[in-house]
Amino acid sequence: MLIFVLLIGWIASAFFCAQVADEKGYSGTAWAFAGFLFGFFALIAVAGLPDKKLRKYIRLIGEKQNAISTENESSQKNIIDKETMGIINSQFSSRERPKKRRIQFVMPTAANKLQVFNKLKSEFKKNEEYEQIFDGFKIKSYDFHKSLLGGLEFVIEGDEDESLFIMTSKKFNDVQTQWIGEF
Repeated sequence: MLIFVLLIGWIASAFFCAQVADEKGYSGTAWAFAGFLFGFFALIAVAGLPDKKLRKYIRLIGEKQNAISTENESSQKNIIDKETMGIINSQFSSRERPKKRRIQFVMPTAANKLQVFNKLKSEFKKNEEYEQIFDGFKIKSYDFHKSLLGGLEFVIEGDEDESLFIMTSKKFNDVQTQWIGEF
């Protein structure tokens, strides 16, 4: 009977470890295995892990609100690779920085992430300078994210899971959504 109670406890620990790890952005399978082997101790360990998803989302919000500078030192590689940045910086003096550029377009509200990405790519291709910048992006993935402030964001991420470009949505009606982004 004692073995049955312990087995139920280990299975419950495995389940809860997997849930907590998945919510924090870690491998649920690996932590379920650890929870089954180590029981309650693994549950304590996974609860103490930092929240990857929350950190990433806070960074995205900071970049969007310009609280985190994305144009300085090492973060410059997040937006544009060094070669493309060299082309842009050679056109400006050391005191003068390129102004922010805005891209906006309207899409059907039901558009999926591939359709939004292709439309964004076509908007970049309309301007030679913008096209050079877009070609400099080292894109790993792109996806929709729900904003903490409400609404939907389209985020393009680079090799190190850092955001390269963020677009916010503004719903006109049930049929059309406007996408706006600055770089």
